[in-house]
Amino acid sequence: MNEFEKQYYSISETAEIFNVKASLLRSWEKEFEQLKVEFKRLTATPFNASQWLRGENGVAAINIEREDVKLGRVSLVLFSNKDIAGGISSYEVINQIKPDAITDMRGDVTLLVNGLPVIHVESLRVHSPPLAALNTL
Repeated sequence: MNEFEKQYYSISETAEIFNVKASLLRSWEKEFEQLKVEFKRLTATPFNASQWLRGENGVAAINIEREDVKLGRVSLVLFSNKDIAGGISSYEVINQIKPDAITDMRGDVTLLVNGLPVIHVESLRVHSPPLAALNTL
């Protein structure tokens, strides 16, 4: 069996494949969990998300404490206004994205800027009421 044929790998298996210590992957896993919690907090409502995307000096970032305190804090820049329409930003249009495994809802068309869903378009039939789109989200 090819080592990349499985769908999921344990931390120990992943560490062995990439020749790193399992403890390093566990610390990254904890740091990623901090990122997810902070991102959900910053984008809990559309208003909060728009405030965060405007960011301090046009930069939307998440700061976390590293597992190893000696390494200090990490600032992950997710969005920078100066990079819009050029620079280092990447743009992607996707359709029928499923945001998580819990819900069965899918967005019709979404614009991702640096991996963040910035614009979402919900398609409806011609005579559907506009609030029907809101109810599908």
